[in-house]
Amino acid sequence: MKRDIHIYGQQSDTTWLVLLKKHRLKPNEQVSTLRMVINSPFIEPYQIVSLACLIEEYHLSGASIEFARNNSLADEYLNYIRFFEYWTQGYDRNAFTESRKKTTLALWKISQQRISSHADGSQKYFENLHFPGKDLSALYIALTELFNNIYDHANSKVEGFSITQYYPKSNQINTAVCDFGVGIPTTIKKLWESKGKKLESDADAIRASFVTRISIQTTPQNRGFGLSNLLGNIQRVKGELTVYSNSAMLQFLGNSVRYELLSNSIEGTLIKFSFNPNNLQEKEQEFDNEEFIF
Repeated sequence: MKRDIHIYGQQSDTTWLVLLKKHRLKPNEQVSTLRMVINSPFIEPYQIVSLACLIEEYHLSGASIEFARNNSLADEYLNYIRFFEYWTQGYDRNAFTESRKKTTLALWKISQQRISSHADGSQKYFENLHFPGKDLSALYIALTELFNNIYDHANSKVEGFSITQYYPKSNQINTAVCDFGVGIPTTIKKLWESKGKKLESDADAIRASFVTRISIQTTPQNRGFGLSNLLGNIQRVKGELTVYSNSAMLQFLGNSVRYELLSNSIEGTLIKFSFNPNNLQEKEQEFDNEEFIF
């Protein structure tokens, strides 16, 4: 069986989640070819990573992946970031690859062995190319926390994808990470149940995951659930963090928190964060030891 997925027009967060839910591969469903038609004026980082997870789900089931190319702005952008190359034979999706668009890193399929090197490469890429003198360690910390959490807790067959883009007009750095794992609420609820406690909703579970020192039998590289460190890091640079997981959405802006129960479960986790680089600290000046010889 062949399947076409059409993406037209600009999607809101809500309509995008509906689209994802509609086209998820069902258990034991056999699709020989997935054909993507992306004809949109704009596509955001969170849409790109979740779309990549969706395509990867079909790819892992044995489906061949095809793209119906067109002249839309989204098609042009996806070509710049090498999106169409990801499901071609021989392309190393785990490598740190520069895109043809200097304000965006190429889509990255998360690799446990390359977490630190990719986060370090991302930090240096934007520091050197766009923000000389600024300290982007906030980006490095956020990426490593998210990537490690996927491997520690997501139990995801689709390992996850990440992308970071700088928007010069609005002066915002925007990052999105997605996986199709069990979801944050599932992991947190199991933890609480093991301690004789109960969380009623997915929203409560996501909020609990941001409490400092939540521990879920973590591996040494990521003590605690890690999300409290992520949130604190984003708040220090006055950024915004939004989490979609299973049937809930939580958005953190400053000290305020907004939550929403979703009618269409994402069945996994989608996280996006953004911040203004003007809020970054200046990089500390490094001195050569010889300068201190008198």
